[in-house]
Amino acid sequence: MPLPDLVITQPEIVSGQEQLFSTAVTVGVTVTNNSDITLYNMFFIDLFINPTEVFEDSIPLAESDAFMMLTSLAAGETRFITFTLQNGLPRDAEAIYAMVDTAQVIEESSEVNNVSAPLELE
Repeated sequence: MPLPDLVITQPEIVSGQEQLFSTAVTVGVTVTNNSDITLYNMFFIDLFINPTEVFEDSIPLAESDAFMMLTSLAAGETRFITFTLQNGLPRDAEAIYAMVDTAQVIEESSEVNNVSAPLELE
């Protein structure tokens, strides 16, 4: 039986890039259901700032800085998800990661594309 496959892109700064550390910053990621199977299960997308551990297929949930829940994603559907950090980024922020299906409730054909590449901050 075929399985769904959730894919997430590298985070990007959508707004607030002029003053990352002092005003609200919006970070966006794209989540795609790269399969022919519509998902009706609730799953989460999390944002991580400077996580201490990043594995090929996961980041410890305790390190999450923000999250969003989706309750469905159609076969082949792509959604742009945004996170607004009202107080900006921490001054020591060096990298932002995102992860889809952080609670690992969706059995997928591939789990290694659930963790994004980092957005490196200068």
